[in-house]
Amino acid sequence: MESSLFYRVGMVVLGLLLAGLVLENLPGFSDQDLATLGARCTPFVVRELPPVPPSEDCSNAVRGADLVHVCGRITPEIERMISMQKVVDVANRCGKPQMRL
Repeated sequence: MESSLFYRVGMVVLGLLLAGLVLENLPGFSDQDLATLGARCTPFVVRELPPVPPSEDCSNAVRGADLVHVCGRITPEIERMISMQKVVDVANRCGKPQMRL
């Protein structure tokens, strides 16, 4: 069971990184906020994992990201893999208190 969970987490990371690479090439999306957040914050927002406080690395990525822009780019596929409530909690813990559902 544990290896299945690690597989799912790995797939979420891969999905978020690929989404970031695709979005990077869209007009008006020249930064790598989604890819950076996916690489640094995935363990803290995955639906199947228990909630844990975000790392400093994740918090730095959150503070440096345009979260409104990033949230507008979250696809239904990504949303099925992550907990939006955890996303909001991580954003709040990292100093972006304007985030709420």
